[in-house]
Amino acid sequence: MEDLWPNDLAPAAVKSPLAILKEQGVALGEKTRGLVTGSVSQIPSGADPRFTYKFYIESAPLRYRYDLFMVNQPVELYPVEVLLNGDLAEELLHEERGRLMANDEEEFLEILKRIFNAEKTRKVVSALLAQVNA
Repeated sequence: MEDLWPNDLAPAAVKSPLAILKEQGVALGEKTRGLVTGSVSQIPSGADPRFTYKFYIESAPLRYRYDLFMVNQPVELYPVEVLLNGDLAEELLHEERGRLMANDEEEFLEILKRIFNAEKTRKVVSALLAQVNA
């Protein structure tokens, strides 16, 4: 059999949205001494060819997790669609529901920074820390 594949197959040169989300989940855990962390779950996509992930803020001691946002990503990694609901969408977009688009890794990091620094996100983390320490 003749191998028709190129010899230079390699991982993409950019960091995947999933890797970035996992790193940020760990970073939150480091800031809170492991009491509150971020976690990522892949959502089955059915017929949709994109990867879909949910990012949660969670506290293992409380057995609680808060659904913060969702990400849709094509197999080529970018552009990424970030879906927001409720108070977070209202705070960042002045809408009940909304989406933000990132065309590359740099834009995705900027969107995540906005989300993680949002007042709603800070309140959720603070409230979970208060309950763990009660």
